[in-house]
Amino acid sequence: MTGPTNHFGLNRRLFLNGCAGSLGPLALAHLLKCERAVAGAGPSAKEHPLAAGSADHPTRARAVISLFQNGGPSQMDLFDPKPMLNRFHGQPYPGDLETHFHEQVGNVLASPFRFAKCGDCGMELSELLPHTAKIADQITLVRSMKTL
Repeated sequence: MTGPTNHFGLNRRLFLNGCAGSLGPLALAHLLKCERAVAGAGPSAKEHPLAAGSADHPTRARAVISLFQNGGPSQMDLFDPKPMLNRFHGQPYPGDLETHFHEQVGNVLASPFRFAKCGDCGMELSELLPHTAKIADQITLVRSMKTL
């Protein structure tokens, strides 16, 4: 006996692949709603969890472009030059690695792409971004993000 036929050609993997960019904001809205309910301050019509609040300082940004590149190049190959990887390319990693399979242990690999300083600010960008390099002085690249 075979499983149910999918008449629309959409399976779970294709659904998540196509909708991955929208699942994050939905999850955030749900978590904020739950957090407010636990704190005893249920969301009112006036104070929605995603509503804009007052800032500590005046804002200057007029727009934000969020890049979600599902299947795209890694940020390490686009925005994050690693000169030490170039220096140790092809050599075994000198430190300890936590691996789950012995086949995972290999030599250090440098980025296959060149990086160059762009614009007056000297922002280092990959050769994969020639058009972004032309406007390097007009954009902000945040490299100091941390998570808990």
